[in-house]
Amino acid sequence: MEDKNIFNSIKELEKGIVRKIMSETSHDEMFSKPSIAQMQIIKYILKHDGKTIYQRDLEEVFNLRRATISGILKTMEKNNVIIRVCDPNDARGKIVILSDDAKKFFKEKETLFKKLETVLKKDISKEELETFYKVILKMRDNINRKD
Repeated sequence: MEDKNIFNSIKELEKGIVRKIMSETSHDEMFSKPSIAQMQIIKYILKHDGKTIYQRDLEEVFNLRRATISGILKTMEKNNVIIRVCDPNDARGKIVILSDDAKKFFKEKETLFKKLETVLKKDISKEELETFYKVILKMRDNINRKD
């Protein structure tokens, strides 16, 4: 049995997911290579539509450092995916809003994401999925643990 590496396996899965999305999306749409982090942020904002979402909320939700989130959001802003505005009540706070173009684009792509979820789950039993989710959560907890 060949040596298995968790990090490389996760990275390969991520690359495969991005390639699949890109193969189903024309390259002149929205942005050419969204990262998994960007797609997760967009999904989070869409799911919480109507609520005010601050940059610091995204740091907490995705367990990312301020500089990391700031860099991701800067790229998204450059690609007209999001708009960051100062909180009128606290100039230090940045509110993150999806651009109208991004909302339209991702609403249209919702079917693609559901299809991709189906492809990922193909030939995997409910029990295997439950085990997968348990293992992923344990790995996340392990990596976040401050020993």
